[in-house]
Amino acid sequence: MAHRTNLKTIGVAMAKHRLNFILHFLTKVQRRLQKWLGASTAGVRTLVLNEKGEVLLVRHTYSPGWHFPGGGIKPGESPEKAARREAYEETGIETQDALSLIGVYYHQVRGVDDYVMFYIIHSFVQHDVHSPEIAEHRWSDPAQLPPGTTRATRSRLSEYLEGFASSDQW
Repeated sequence: MAHRTNLKTIGVAMAKHRLNFILHFLTKVQRRLQKWLGASTAGVRTLVLNEKGEVLLVRHTYSPGWHFPGGGIKPGESPEKAARREAYEETGIETQDALSLIGVYYHQVRGVDDYVMFYIIHSFVQHDVHSPEIAEHRWSDPAQLPPGTTRATRSRLSEYLEGFASSDQW
């Protein structure tokens, strides 16, 4: 019986590895096509703070570092709806309240212009979800962010918490 469990565990791990490889490969292909076509992208990120003042961060399976939850805006989807969807898909965060737009930022990723709408979620409930895109998510003290937290994540968090004038660069 233990032998079957080990084979099943190995099979699941191999399937996850293949899926992560495919996601990484498709992301690279998409970026190259966008650069070649001169297309730009639009995405969202969400700042979520709990009652202890901790910030919610995610680590993706396809790129390094700790980030705010977020992702791309689907065709026909509003930025706020995308922020809600991404927060739920990646971390189980759900809110019925209006989100507040912190700012719109410019970023260039591998030669592609990317525009990031940054929202804050004020009140929420958190459900247990598992996304193939997310290696893990965690609540962190803003003064002790985990190693590997991206520069942009650190900068946007600091600007928000300390009231600094924000940059227009992500």
